[in-house]
Amino acid sequence: MQGTSLDDAETLVFLNGDNKRKIVINQFGETGKVSTALYYDDKGLIYAHSKKHEYNRPIQENTGSEKPSEAGALEIEQSEIEENQYFFNDETMIRWQQNQSNTIQKEELRYKIREEYLLELSNTLSTQIKANR
Repeated sequence: MQGTSLDDAETLVFLNGDNKRKIVINQFGETGKVSTALYYDDKGLIYAHSKKHEYNRPIQENTGSEKPSEAGALEIEQSEIEENQYFFNDETMIRWQQNQSNTIQKEELRYKIREEYLLELSNTLSTQIKANR
């Protein structure tokens, strides 16, 4: 999570024989969590899905002498949630759908930045998977 202190992370890899089909990265931080899933076919990355939760307050926030009810308790249900879907073809992102209603245009700078980030993440994880076999 950019700009967030990272407390813990896990990576799960799903294989079909020697072929990776799905990689899930779960990152847990003081102010939220992010889950990213990368999906593959025989040619490479075809789809990615991310879900980011921003908690209503930090987990370990020091409340001082305040009672928890006065300080406002951490309420996971009150998290702000951002969901993104990314579609790929031949190592190129062809569509970015945000929160199921907003399509991010290819001309936007953030589109190219996110495409490069996801492809680099995929390539790095793929290299690590091969090295650990």
